[in-house]
Amino acid sequence: MKNKNKRHTIFSFFRKRKYDIIGLQECHISTAKEAEQWEMQWGGKLFYSLGTNHSLGHITLVSKSCMQNTQCIYHDNRIILLETSTNNSKLLIANIYAPQSPTDKIAFF
Repeated sequence: MKNKNKRHTIFSFFRKRKYDIIGLQECHISTAKEAEQWEMQWGGKLFYSLGTNHSLGHITLVSKSCMQNTQCIYHDNRIILLETSTNNSKLLIANIYAPQSPTDKIAFF
């Protein structure tokens, strides 16, 4: 997702299908400035946890139509937890980036 043209293609794919909330991992987003640029390109809201150019970095995209009803209620370098409401119902949506090693994964969960 570092490449602007590839990111444009991915974001267009999501917009065309009218997806409202998308969780992506291994995005390698490494700075808040980079996140701002991605958010502008997306055209909605972007919640993120930073990584490096080689690991981590996950994002949750929220469409323009859901921005008003969605808020981040928790986030760290592995979890983004959103709360959104629709049709008088509240939903919790988690984007979890679990560790890869089995030992770390067991400890994490």
